[in-house]
Amino acid sequence: MRVEIFTPCDYASSSSGKMTLAGIFDGLEVPAFPHELLNISFGLKMRLEPEDDPQGLYNLELLFDAPNGSVLARLQGAVHAITSPQRRESIKQGALLISFNIQGVSLPSAGQYGARVFVNNRPLGETIFYVYQRLSKTS
Repeated sequence: MRVEIFTPCDYASSSSGKMTLAGIFDGLEVPAFPHELLNISFGLKMRLEPEDDPQGLYNLELLFDAPNGSVLARLQGAVHAITSPQRRESIKQGALLISFNIQGVSLPSAGQYGARVFVNNRPLGETIFYVYQRLSKTS
């Protein structure tokens, strides 16, 4: 299995073989720290490889990390990679579309934040973004 997309965004949703990602970002500007983030989402598209089980059960874990390395949020779940009979003939077409949504997380400081994804306890991918304090305008 390999990661094709793993990105932070304002909103992620996946259903019926489609994924919606809105407000993809690489940096956030906030007024002060700590900052309460009402919602953050991560969109993940994983491509099945020929050695992957097209009907398998995959355990997923996402860790959302602060600049100091502490884990701000941990999401865990499982997904079945059930593909259609036509796709089983050509597993290269198989992909898992996963949306992770985290609500009410406190960002403690400016710096580089990250998210790591694990499949069956194996690290699969990571993404980073930056959080800055908004500079106040002086007259």
